[in-house]
Amino acid sequence: MKRILLLAVCLVAMATAQAQAQKIPLYSEVFDEHTNKLSSREWRSAEGHLRQETPRNDGTFKVTVYRADSLKFYEIVERTKIVAELPLSKQLTPGQMVEVVKDAGSTRELTGRETIEGYDCAVYRITKHRTLANGQSESSYHTEWYYEPLDLVICYVESLNVMNLITRNIVQGAQPAHLFEIPRDYKWFDTSAAMEQMRDQFDAMKNAAEMLKQGQQEQNRKLDEIKNDPNKTEQQKIIEALKMMGSEKKK
Repeated sequence: MKRILLLAVCLVAMATAQAQAQKIPLYSEVFDEHTNKLSSREWRSAEGHLRQETPRNDGTFKVTVYRADSLKFYEIVERTKIVAELPLSKQLTPGQMVEVVKDAGSTRELTGRETIEGYDCAVYRITKHRTLANGQSESSYHTEWYYEPLDLVICYVESLNVMNLITRNIVQGAQPAHLFEIPRDYKWFDTSAAMEQMRDQFDAMKNAAEMLKQGQQEQNRKLDEIKNDPNKTEQQKIIEALKMMGSEKKK
């Protein structure tokens, strides 16, 4: 899952600048440099529509389509004929179904130029700053080798060198329009309802945890009262504390 999410960073980087001008239509393939295996194949239309196919273990492909006219991502499951609009925003990574991030930002720093796969690329260090749902902050970064004439990331390297992605087999030219179409005869999966159900379940778990915390705090308060009661002997305190804890377990 992490590999797919990181792969999609290249897709969203392309998507955020779409619809502002005509794009150079092309087909490209992205490989994992560590294994030299295909990580995804991607198509881009002149209108800025995108299609990404990532291979699954069973030999099929996960299909994600970005429509520049609606600024929306869709996941298309051809085997079961299901299509889902992905609940994404500009701050979230494609494929991230659960919104754990309240806000996000990134900085883009040009660090130099380097020729990769025969392309003279600008090298950027991208640092992402995120505030998680629990209020904590975290930062991460990756490096991109960006080829301006094609508006394309040629190489992507994660900070810890866990993932190195390289774009190859780039073919410029008009791409078949049907690749970017959203099938209207497919069954639509309501991701918003699924996410709402997940939020409800999360809220219920959070409320249950808070009630347990409050119950523990009340029990500790009662134990302190027994412990600090000057009118009881140590034996009486132990007996009363055991009775109190026993009655709490029965509730």
